Amino acid sequence: MFFYGGLVLIGLIILIYQNNKLQKENIRLKNEISKLKNNNKEEFNSEILDNMQVVEDKKENEINNIINFEVQEEKRKMESRNTSILVTGAILIVLAAIVFLKSTWNVVPNIVKSIVLILLVGVFLQASKLAQNKFKLNKVGATFFYIAMAYIPICLISISAFGLLGEYLSINGAGKNIYLTISSLITGMIYYMNYKRDNSRILFYGSILSRILINNFI
Repeated sequence: MFFYGGLVLIGLIILIYQNNKLQKENIRLKNEISKLKNNNKEEFNSEILDNMQVVEDKKENEINNIINFEVQEEKRKMESRNTSILVTGAILIVLAAIVFLKSTWNVVPNIVKSIVLILLVGVFLQASKLAQNKFKLNKVGATFFYIAMAYIPICLISISAFGLLGEYLSINGAGKNIYLTISSLITGMIYYMNYKRDNSRILFYGSILSRILINNFI
């Protein structure tokens, strides 16, 4: 009797032990499952945040592109307006000078005609400076500058053509080659100095042409 009772007691102890062990294992599994759920949730949230950040970055880039396009378009329109104003002003000044000389050609002294041509050089130089420094229109400024450079030999030749330095150095005088040599030398020096300053190929070729003309006039 006591023997069977002992076996039952041992069986109960074993069952209680196994039950406790199963409960502990169950708790451990629940903790593991909870951790996995939390990790998955964090990873999911992280993925959502990453996707949201990508979308936000894409929207921001699109907005920046639109703003940059609008700024560039507005800048282009402004440059176009400024270019039109400068070109129109320069053309009007040249036309005014032409009309003035044409209407008073036989009345105005020759020295005034040469002075007008010299003033045109100053007008285009000032327009070039204004376009580059104030309106930031480098190409327009360069165009005005080259027009001014082209007027320099015209001014020098007009002095001889109008006989301002006497009959000998006039275009029909015996010393015309001397004057043309000096004029080519002055033009070449001006072109070469501006070439060294701006590294302009056009002025470099202009200085070479002036040297060739000097050799022909000597």
